Amino acid sequence: MQFEEIRGEDTLILPNFGFIPKPILRKGKDKYACIIGFMDKENKFREYKLVYVKDGSRLKLVTLNHYSVVSVVNEK
Repeated sequence: MQFEEIRGEDTLILPNFGFIPKPILRKGKDKYACIIGFMDKENKFREYKLVYVKDGSRLKLVTLNHYSVVSVVNEK
């Protein structure tokens, strides 16, 4: 991530739902903010992380939601 000369780094691991989700960037509410998310199998945008500039000098990253995959076993 970079804003002017401010740089930051983070690892983004998207959940595996049996397919590779398509990563998407959307504009955030503030001028220097964006939401990192992905499209689910119904093609609905799922918010994942928020990246923004705080006090004009710091990059911040906040996890908005957590996603996991649960395997269901049907026993007879």
